Amino acid sequence: MTAANLTGFIPQQLPLRAQVADFLRNMILSGKLKPGERVVERTLAKSLGVGQATVREALQVLEHEGLIFKKANTASFVTQLTAERVREIVGIRVELEPKAFALAHRRMTPADFEELQSLVSRIEEGASKNDYYEASSADFAFHQKVWSISGNKTLERILSQLCTPLFASLMVTLSTSHLPVKDDMKSHQVLVEALAGPDEEKAIQAARNHVNNSYSRYPLPEVEAEELRT
Repeated sequence: MTAANLTGFIPQQLPLRAQVADFLRNMILSGKLKPGERVVERTLAKSLGVGQATVREALQVLEHEGLIFKKANTASFVTQLTAERVREIVGIRVELEPKAFALAHRRMTPADFEELQSLVSRIEEGASKNDYYEASSADFAFHQKVWSISGNKTLERILSQLCTPLFASLMVTLSTSHLPVKDDMKSHQVLVEALAGPDEEKAIQAARNHVNNSYSRYPLPEVEAEELRT
């Protein structure tokens, strides 16, 4: 990370940590901060003219979103997954998420349907504008809602921990490659309709198809595992 890359930071009427988090998020999604790039708190604070504590709080926000990860509890890096890791996560997710959809199918309420439909609208609106952050964050919120509706707290926690870096990695991939996402995001309406229908097995199959298809259209990260250990 170099100071020359960090131009365009203009303070706004928001908490400073939120401003810095927004600025860094845009830097990551625009590709100005590269996947795997180290983010040094002291350098960043000096470049942006803010305190190091503010930068640390902003990085914690992005870590929660999956855009930043900490290595050995010290250095921070822009999230980067190897192709092997993506395949591993997707392989586990495709086994677990259909179970969450089956449980959610039994517990859905009208209010749940309304909230999921609202999230689908957000996904489609973001996708129509190629707003990768809006589409991807609403996408993740949609799945988190289904996991919550399932009522299985252990399953919800496992899926959240498993999928946070996956969704973040996909968000960065879409944003930096400028791939069109409008058609792919339509599959969420299929999920809502399956959850609303009478057949639990259709909800299970819809979830399985969605997970498998979500990553088949996008390039896997080219980075190798050895590069992440250096």
